[in-house]
Amino acid sequence: VNDAMVLERLALGLGIVLERTHPAAIARRSLEVLLDSESTAEDRASAASKLRFNPTISLRMVAVAATDPLASEQHNVELATSVGRVRAVLVLPGAALPTGRIGIGVSVVPASLRESWLSALLALRLTTAREPVVDAATLGAFLLLAETADARGGELPDVAVLAAIDSRDPRALSYLDALGRSDSVRSAATLAGIHHSTLQAHAAEWGVALGFDVRSPEGRVRLALALRLFRLARYSADQGCSTN
Repeated sequence: VNDAMVLERLALGLGIVLERTHPAAIARRSLEVLLDSESTAEDRASAASKLRFNPTISLRMVAVAATDPLASEQHNVELATSVGRVRAVLVLPGAALPTGRIGIGVSVVPASLRESWLSALLALRLTTAREPVVDAATLGAFLLLAETADARGGELPDVAVLAAIDSRDPRALSYLDALGRSDSVRSAATLAGIHHSTLQAHAAEWGVALGFDVRSPEGRVRLALALRLFRLARYSADQGCSTN
């Protein structure tokens, strides 16, 4: 009469053992240890050893929203972050990157994978439909600025104005992004897909709100920085970036 219960408990026990000893499960737990802020240097060295990594190999982490499909067979783990559930994908040298909207971390040795992961997550938060792939290695000094803005907390004045502009006209940030990427209003209008005289009028209005001329070289630099900080502050892994 107890055979069914015994077999059920045996199956549960075997399932737990297999889950703990299966290579994929070991790889997932090892990656979690490498990315955990609480892991010690010894923990990370042991985890890297379990993954059979050369301690001097260069690796990169890629951040992908957990809601996005992942075709890659590479090591990956889903993590809870301040911006929602995000999948951390380990990319070996020469391997293909995941597709879709992704943030690519800086190259590091296995023991420093958390540093690559943090830069990948930051890069993901800067992506847009127009720029779906952001590589942290190309951000230069902005990487430090973004880290500082994150640690500082609160909303910067330029970011607050952009939020107000966005609430009034959801298309505005896309047009402002085109201005920040172009060397003239005419080329920005072509990129944005509107008439240059229309964009010229809008640019003057936005300049008044922001307190600087978004059409000047200095204004475009400040605008580009403000837009990136806005994306950084408003990104949600569940909803994607709030800008186009």
